[in-house]
Amino acid sequence: MEQIEPVMAAFTSTPELPDVAGGRPTGMSKVRFTARPLRGQGGTVFRSMFRKGEFCVTDEDVRLIKSSRKLKLVIPRSQIFDAKTIRKYVYFDVHAPAGIQRVVLFASSNGEARKILEWLPAQATPAHEAERTALSSYSERILTLTPITWVTYGLIAINVLVYLAMCASGVGVMAQNLPMTVKWGTNFGPETLSGGWWRLVTSVFVHFGLMHLMLNMLALYQIGRLAERLYGSGRFLVLYLFAGVIGSIVSVLWHPTVNSAGASGAIFGVFGGLLVFVLKFRQQLPASIAVQQRTSIVILIAYNLFYGFTHQGIDNGAHLGGLVGGALLGLTLAMPLSEPARAKVALRNTVLSCALALAVFGASAYLLARASEGTREELQFKKLVLALDPAEQKAMSDMLALMHLHVDTQSERDAVANRVMQEVVPQWEKLYASFDNVHLSANSPNTALRATLLRYFDDRRKMYRLAAILAQRGPEPDATVLAQITALKSDALEQIAAINRLASTKAGGGR
Repeated sequence: MEQIEPVMAAFTSTPELPDVAGGRPTGMSKVRFTARPLRGQGGTVFRSMFRKGEFCVTDEDVRLIKSSRKLKLVIPRSQIFDAKTIRKYVYFDVHAPAGIQRVVLFASSNGEARKILEWLPAQATPAHEAERTALSSYSERILTLTPITWVTYGLIAINVLVYLAMCASGVGVMAQNLPMTVKWGTNFGPETLSGGWWRLVTSVFVHFGLMHLMLNMLALYQIGRLAERLYGSGRFLVLYLFAGVIGSIVSVLWHPTVNSAGASGAIFGVFGGLLVFVLKFRQQLPASIAVQQRTSIVILIAYNLFYGFTHQGIDNGAHLGGLVGGALLGLTLAMPLSEPARAKVALRNTVLSCALALAVFGASAYLLARASEGTREELQFKKLVLALDPAEQKAMSDMLALMHLHVDTQSERDAVANRVMQEVVPQWEKLYASFDNVHLSANSPNTALRATLLRYFDDRRKMYRLAAILAQRGPEPDATVLAQITALKSDALEQIAAINRLASTKAGGGR
């Protein structure tokens, strides 16, 4: 590309396109375009928002024509500088006597944008040429530092393999069975805080369904490769895992009774690490890259945090914990882009990173070990809820098996009634006693759920006691006992609906 100083010429707006061509046509394309002065520059706004039109190029000028063909912008080629393309966008500056204007074209495809760029003059200002050289050098440097981003691809592969293994075990593809996910290592407070500290790591690789997995892996693919090139594969892996674990710790401190899992805490840590790198070494990055990345990262962080706080089922504790953890460790892990400069600070940064990690983990362990009595009661209650489904299913199936037994004689009826009282009713008594022995605080969010569960268990145990009486009395049912069973069954169904409603508001937290 040619590099020359800009020459100020005429920047003209003509009422209509001349019938006699002012130059030999080079190309034409349908685009959307906008043209406005750069900040601090004079001149008029031709079009502030993108508008449909045509982009015509001759060997003398360039013409932007609105779709109505009532207004056109004719730009001499000598005024056009610093043309570039980013995907479907084509940018160039117009250096006119009134000031510098920025023209932005939105082409129909990436290929069309590149074709338009070829039609434009290759003139460049010294600043643009320096930035272009810096961009080229930047790309070469980070590719040299980390030619293959194997850690990013490896992390994605591990997450996908864990998800496929979970699906194969029957957890579910889209809407997963949340109690079953606990067996795969989710960050479930009652288990984590009862010695299952390994869940702080494994929960980073477990996801609640296909969409949860896809969204997180897409984000990791998009930002992980850049972060790995800037930090280096080993340091990037440390950053990712550290942020993921800190996200898990904050999550279990924030809401210790929630079943939480997902990679987004670690991904937020990568966001934080990238932002720290861009701010810390902004002088070593091309200006356009530094501004673009800083703006993009801040917008992504703000949007995702806003979305998390305005929607249910999002683990905001893990997001914030991962973000802060990634930013803190990024301060010590981030190193300059040049190899000689990296070698000088490598040992110091490693020592600082280890000291920071030990301090954070030590403080976290202290906080996790100081769970209050109220928290321990909530954890015990959630643990009972998690074990409820298999216990309930066994009690129901045992009763169903007894109901299908063939009985003719009184002794057989007595035997069935006896088994109901000795095998089925005690299971409901045990469920009732286990939840009755949990003493929740008055302001506990689980008070209503506990009361509903106790009423449901009470309905069941009373109902099966009466069923044993009916079975013993023979084929002639007692109308009074039958009416009592019907009333208890109806109430039990109402309690099931209430339990499902209350439990749905306390589902797992995705991250």
